[in-house]
Amino acid sequence: MKKIIAFSLSLLLLISCSDNTQKKINKIPVSFSIERFDSIFFSTSHSEFHTLKRKYPFFFSPNIPDSIWIDKQKDSMQQVLHNEIKKKFTTLADVKNDLRKLFQHILFYFPDTEIPRVISLQNNIDYQVPIIYTPKLLLISLDTYLGAENELYIDIPQYISRQMDAPYITSHVANDFLSKKALPPENRTLLAKMIFYGKQMYIHELLLPKMQDTIRLGYTYKQLEWTNTNEQFIWDYFVENELFYKTAPTYSRRFIDIAPFSKFYLSIDNQTPGGIGKWLGYKIVKAYMRRNKVSLETLLKTPSEIILTQSKYKPKR
Repeated sequence: MKKIIAFSLSLLLLISCSDNTQKKINKIPVSFSIERFDSIFFSTSHSEFHTLKRKYPFFFSPNIPDSIWIDKQKDSMQQVLHNEIKKKFTTLADVKNDLRKLFQHILFYFPDTEIPRVISLQNNIDYQVPIIYTPKLLLISLDTYLGAENELYIDIPQYISRQMDAPYITSHVANDFLSKKALPPENRTLLAKMIFYGKQMYIHELLLPKMQDTIRLGYTYKQLEWTNTNEQFIWDYFVENELFYKTAPTYSRRFIDIAPFSKFYLSIDNQTPGGIGKWLGYKIVKAYMRRNKVSLETLLKTPSEIILTQSKYKPKR
């Protein structure tokens, strides 16, 4: 009975601390707008292009004449993309609200951060670079978030296109922001890469605490269920096959890179999500942070081997 009471008190204290933290975050002032360059570009006349180029110099090479941009406005494929964006994003109010909450969390955990200038654009469905986050600029390519079932994505693999929808925008913004915060892997081992991404995923959860895990991880519900159910198997496989200190690129392709599934070379492969090594790194980092109450700055600097050892990670059975 005493243990139950102690556990209940600890749980209440944790919830109370969480609520207080969230109240502080909600009070952080954030002011920004989203500049609809995707619309502005197509509504700019030839005579006004000099003004447009002055306002958005980073989009225009001085070596390209205005006639090229005018031709782009009239290009049939560009018009199709533009019309699809207009249909999908009649307003960016929801996107702005989600970004505001993300920026509040970023400022709470990284108070020296400057809120960037936010610009939406059209970028030929370049799904490999849908978001660019720099200290001064946040660029969002809206044509990479038209919805997984959009006919323009028919030739894109499903494991990629399912993340090409509006609910993933804020998650991808957080990912790109965090990719610049974590130090690069200290060596070429699979463990270093796992922990590098695990740190990002751990902080991602702090920045977007209400986000569904399927969106945060980019998994389907079935993949998430399989991963949670098979946590012991995944850990045992990595340990028994001594994968942590492998350095060959093939191991990154099997367990880190974006892919339709991870490659255990077993019959269950098709049930797995790609990049399972990132997920396992995330679980290890979470275990480390439960045991070591260190700052995020310290976490980001801590070597992968120390995190693995001091995490004392044990998978759920």
